[in-house]
Amino acid sequence: MAEYWSFLNRLRHDLGMSYTVAEEHRADPRQINVLVLRKRRDEILTIVTDTRWLALLVHENPPATRVEYKHLVTMVRNFFANPEALPDQSFPWPGTHESREELRRILNPRRRFQPL
Repeated sequence: MAEYWSFLNRLRHDLGMSYTVAEEHRADPRQINVLVLRKRRDEILTIVTDTRWLALLVHENPPATRVEYKHLVTMVRNFFANPEALPDQSFPWPGTHESREELRRILNPRRRFQPL
């Protein structure tokens, strides 16, 4: 699927050379795992994403999807800045607005200690 390659290449470019990005197919053909590694780090981040979201991002690219993508890049960087904040080293994307806000709260060091 062309969406995989386009998305992975874009994510590789936006994260930079210190990151490695790969895909892993799941039993459900509507989902893939995006695996992200960072040089000189042991952690592997697994992002479970929906292929429909990838197609929307690549082909239509509406403003809301562009914002979700930018937040994804930020979440990846925040994870590798503090991998202990996310013990299972995995999250679904894009998920719901509430799940993205919870993930942002967990991974963002400035928001981590704020009361809900």
